[in-house]
Amino acid sequence: SEGDKVNQPRIREAIDQAREALLLSVRPTDQVYQILIACHLQLGENTRAAELLELLAARDPKNISTWSQ
Repeated sequence: SEGDKVNQPRIREAIDQAREALLLSVRPTDQVYQILIACHLQLGENTRAAELLELLAARDPKNISTWSQ
């Protein structure tokens, strides 16, 4: 829809910023990964979102909130 198209540049910008945070941090927070997952889901990039979710789960397999996603 038109509303989604308007937000796509901002979502891509958020992805770029989150990726930069991943590169600049020795141990990025889970929130950075969650932002990336949410952005990719918003763009319909479900495969990339699933890959990131798997990475997040592998980092902390006992984190219940990751598994609930």
